[in-house]
Amino acid sequence: MDNFGVFTRLMLLGLGLSEEVPLALKDLMSGDEAQKNRCLQAVYVLAQEQGFPSVVYDGLQKVFAEGNYSMDEDLNYDWFGTCLGAEMAYAAQEKTLSFLACFYQHYGMKMMLLKGFGLCPLYPVPNHRPLGDIDIWLFGDLEKGDRLLEEKLGISVEKDKEHHTVFTVNGIMVENHYEFINLKSHKTNRLFHDALEKLGRENPERVQVGRGELILPSPTFNAVFLFRHLAQHYMGGGINFRQLADWVLFLKRDASRVDWPLLQELVKKSGCEPFYRAVMGLSVYFFGLPSEHLPAFERAPQWEEQVVQDMLTDNAAVRGSKLSDRLARFRHQRRKIRLVIQESALMTFLRTGLQSIKYNAKG
Repeated sequence: MDNFGVFTRLMLLGLGLSEEVPLALKDLMSGDEAQKNRCLQAVYVLAQEQGFPSVVYDGLQKVFAEGNYSMDEDLNYDWFGTCLGAEMAYAAQEKTLSFLACFYQHYGMKMMLLKGFGLCPLYPVPNHRPLGDIDIWLFGDLEKGDRLLEEKLGISVEKDKEHHTVFTVNGIMVENHYEFINLKSHKTNRLFHDALEKLGRENPERVQVGRGELILPSPTFNAVFLFRHLAQHYMGGGINFRQLADWVLFLKRDASRVDWPLLQELVKKSGCEPFYRAVMGLSVYFFGLPSEHLPAFERAPQWEEQVVQDMLTDNAAVRGSKLSDRLARFRHQRRKIRLVIQESALMTFLRTGLQSIKYNAKG
């Protein structure tokens, strides 16, 4: 079994999508010591690149529970330290979200949490899902919320951003959305944004975090938002297995409560059926998600393979802001763009490039 095969099996164990430890993993752990440690070192690096080393480590613990296995001590310390880091980040976000929810609630405002921390309960070990910034929506009260932060708490708010304002609380960056999706990057984003504006006010769910009350979006909102967010990132800087796992675990819990005809209509009108079919196919045939509550879809193995290969290679894509870098990146992204939008790759390149130049100049 190659390094990617080991990573995949450990990932599925850590995500709770596979219960039985494969014999191949047991053979690896009881085989040649040097080969085993080289493989696990490579898997550790791959797990970091793919966004969730702690989840893969959880899978490794399930293997350890099957026998008297061991691994390189230094690597084990590094991996365990990564898990502690994820747990500390989770605790910090939990505290910050409680504070923000209480603050806005004090002034009669509601706060919806988008993706991120709100997806942690989907994971077998919630505080092992890595976290970045916090994304919120204030139900149209963004200007009031930002003003109160500045006046009452002295928090500086950056307002000249693409589709949200930005501020920092307890060292954690918060994106306060006035648009759910950047409407300037692609014309078809308007279709998804208008649907999300309506869905955001329908059937929200309330949860308690610390002393504050957070609002989480409905399953249909999450289906639309997570799918389009996945597609946007795929076209841009790329996606990783953690982002796809968010989608899969969300479907595992909430697929039966999603308004699938609504999402499918948005997919059809926006022209991203190839990407939709690839993502749905990977959810079922790669991650092993039961198809019981999923709508019927036509599988496209060639597109599934393209998405997987892109997830593995996007981290090596050309970076930089020079024209030569942008042209090289355009060639790399052209295939991906064709899966997501019915718009010329050149127009997408020009629109996103000009927008990037605009915001870099303002910064």
